[in-house]
Amino acid sequence: MDAELKEKLTELEKLLGKMYADLLDISQDVISGGYTAFPIYIVYEGELQLGQLMLDAKEYNLPYNFNVATLEDFKEQEIVFEDKEDEFKAAYGDPKKHICVFWIIGEQAGFIFYPTATRATDLN
Repeated sequence: MDAELKEKLTELEKLLGKMYADLLDISQDVISGGYTAFPIYIVYEGELQLGQLMLDAKEYNLPYNFNVATLEDFKEQEIVFEDKEDEFKAAYGDPKKHICVFWIIGEQAGFIFYPTATRATDLN
């Protein structure tokens, strides 16, 4: 991992620490609304056609846009394959206590499961 990417991931993890409670509340709304048992936040720069825009970087003065999507969306897009679903759920943990972030920075992408901040990039 190059130094610039490592710096951006460290910045993202700090941002997640500040936003954790709010993201967890949104996750509970998504779960209780019956949309999915496993919400996934997508954090990215630029444009993306996956999930629903939740926080626009410019509007909220953030370094990244935040979308919210579902595990089902990720399976449909073959980001998480069927044979890796159980492994994904185990890494995610309890969605009532943890959040999952799929980050896209440049050409790199991966998962962060927070608060444990476990990076899993081999789930596809």
